[in-house]
Amino acid sequence: MPTKSTSQSRWAGNITCRKLNRRKKSDSNLMRFREYANLDVKDIKVIDPCMGSGHILVYAFDVLMQIYEASGYSQRDAAQSILDNNLYGLDIDDRAAQLAYFAVMMKARQYDRHLLRGIQPHVYAIVESNGLDSSSVEYFTNNDPKLKKDFGTLIDELRDAKEYGSILNISQLDFAALYARVEEVRVDISIFREIVLNSILPLIQVAEVMAQRYDVVVTNPPYMGSSGMGSKLSIIFKSIFLLAKQICFLFSLKSVGIW
Repeated sequence: MPTKSTSQSRWAGNITCRKLNRRKKSDSNLMRFREYANLDVKDIKVIDPCMGSGHILVYAFDVLMQIYEASGYSQRDAAQSILDNNLYGLDIDDRAAQLAYFAVMMKARQYDRHLLRGIQPHVYAIVESNGLDSSSVEYFTNNDPKLKKDFGTLIDELRDAKEYGSILNISQLDFAALYARVEEVRVDISIFREIVLNSILPLIQVAEVMAQRYDVVVTNPPYMGSSGMGSKLSIIFKSIFLLAKQICFLFSLKSVGIW
């Protein structure tokens, strides 16, 4: 049985460890704060991965505008830059994505009335690769081994994406090369041109948004019980939920000193 002095020493040691851990955490937070303090406003990426009709994106636009103005930008330049660099949104519902697109564009027009021409905000309906035929894929990849590998990965990871939505993990690919190939096709005369522009390009755009890392993720997630899920979504949900329970359990054991 431990003596009183031994228990006191252990208690004092635990307090010291906690203080050190708090100090390390505080130092880590300070370093992160300094990192963000030096961040260029154009590098701040904000996403709503379940954007619905875009209410959160519209509010985020106003917040970003205040940051831009504080950094010396005009409202006109800031509105263009927010659409180009800062704001991202996804949804599995096509009609919701159309409403979000309209809402974001109207918010941008509040600051610059000349923004309607040639602007595509990073606001997309999630698309899936299920319907692509092999001939279109072969034409797009153009016998390029690297392009074929990257686009094959994209096709695999976006299969059934309409069911899974933004919970999918998308690999970091050479998106610059994929976009470069789209531009080649844009000026090409081919029966596959429209398929590339209307079906393959949206896949690339959605995959890029899902593969990026973001400084701010804010959303009002869909409220749906497991009874409303399809079989595929139900399986992945259960695996995620089980992992989360295991992590929480281990964290609880560690916090009380058992593990």
